[in-house]
Amino acid sequence: MNARMPVIEPLERFALALEQLRLCRDLLLDGSPAKARMAVILLDGLADAFLYRRLERLYDLSESDFVGIGPFPKEMRRQARLDFGTRLRLCADPTGDAFVSGGGGPLVTTDTAVVLRVGHSYRNAAYHRDRHNPATIGAVGRLFFTAVADLFVRSQRTGYASGGFPDSQLARLRELDVPMQGSSVAWREAAGGLAHELGAGLEVAHEDLVNLLATDLEERADAIDELVADVPGGPDNLDSLMASLEFQDVHGADEKLLDRRDPVRRSILRNIPLTQELRDEAAEADRAYGQRLGELTRTWHARATMRTLDDARAVAERLDRDRDTLRILTTYQEMDGTLDILEDYSLRAVLEIDRYVDMQIEAMRGR
Repeated sequence: MNARMPVIEPLERFALALEQLRLCRDLLLDGSPAKARMAVILLDGLADAFLYRRLERLYDLSESDFVGIGPFPKEMRRQARLDFGTRLRLCADPTGDAFVSGGGGPLVTTDTAVVLRVGHSYRNAAYHRDRHNPATIGAVGRLFFTAVADLFVRSQRTGYASGGFPDSQLARLRELDVPMQGSSVAWREAAGGLAHELGAGLEVAHEDLVNLLATDLEERADAIDELVADVPGGPDNLDSLMASLEFQDVHGADEKLLDRRDPVRRSILRNIPLTQELRDEAAEADRAYGQRLGELTRTWHARATMRTLDDARAVAERLDRDRDTLRILTTYQEMDGTLDILEDYSLRAVLEIDRYVDMQIEAMRGR
């Protein structure tokens, strides 16, 4: 049994969210790409907390005989647990139930969903792959802040207020500068006022955003061109090498390939005498290896290709003509991810070529 007073839980949830938003605001206002990256990671966690609480409430209500929402089958719940996009989709549906956060309206609007997807993508790159674009993460973080602040407001129930706080909680509310009506708090109205206040100074003008994103794509494309300018064989040779590196990354741990390593080579490493049986086994392994390699390559499509540079420059020009901020952000995000892959593999390919050239030079010197 929960021995706490019912009013404590919403207060503490409200306070925790508010403190995180204030911290993220300070990080973003600092202007440092490193602190903007920290803010994006924190904002994504806060957004997921709002989504999680909304889903838990929806699941509970769907099992009630008195509320006509749902159902939410086990497989749908599993998918929501694993997939951010599914969580957004489920939380974008209105419920018409006043007891759900937001008074029965959607927690996630169409516009907010676009920004949340982009922010979540940036968070994944920073958190899981230690990658972020210092030129754009500040602007993305500011837009992400606005979207998460909207979740903060919509997660509060409309027309729901609390009062009768003990002195310790009143002190906490005053410390957080939460707007009060006498001795009570109307949570939705308070959240709206605080979100508006915190968002001041974090606005991103449309023209500034377009210029930032377009310039970023053009400069990164130029940098790759400069990197590969002296590669022997030109772009086609580089595409082939990048495809080989990417294939190894994706399929290098394929169990069926690993199982078909040459038995002769293994026997030599283990100092086992070569027998005809081993040689026959090696021949069969080579045949099976080739067969498996063929199965994988038939469905293989490399993502890293020098054609991406033309695509990036075309997208940059298109951004300059687009007046829809959300569409611009989505278009940029897709191109940013593709260009990020090319940046990685083009550098690795050039280093691989340099290493090979150095080996040839050393061989010619008789070393």
